Amino acid sequence: MTGCRVYDGRTREPLTERHVQAMWYDRSIRPEGLFTRGGTPVRVVDPGAWNLGPGPDFLGAVLELGPERRRLRGDVEVHLAPADWCRHGHGTDPAYRRVIAHVTWGCGPEPATLPPGAVSIWLGRFMTANVAFSPDQIDLPAYPFARLPSGKRPCEDR
Repeated sequence: MTGCRVYDGRTREPLTERHVQAMWYDRSIRPEGLFTRGGTPVRVVDPGAWNLGPGPDFLGAVLELGPERRRLRGDVEVHLAPADWCRHGHGTDPAYRRVIAHVTWGCGPEPATLPPGAVSIWLGRFMTANVAFSPDQIDLPAYPFARLPSGKRPCEDR
């Protein structure tokens, strides 16, 4: 995919990784017709269980790829930018070996250290195509629960 497009400012608050997690998790927000950075169609059968602990953001996701609907089962990691995968050290962390999809808001080169067979999905491309969408519409405290556990969130300081 070419032609990176960043969010054009239709929001009062800064876009955060939590916004992108909510977009991935909530089928009423997540657009249909997703595809990988390489152009393969993706159908989200199950976005996975929202992980509140260390490790990937979503566990046990199920995706179907391409017209043959090849199934991938595993975990999903969400970031604002593709380079965050490397900045956060996920490529060398065994907890991320089961990642099947790296979902990002922004575009950029796909991380070289993604697990074999993992796909990259540039979600921001699809969200910004909807002129009626604004991240302000997302009730962040409601995801995944109205109350989050105390303590630092994974990737918070990285």
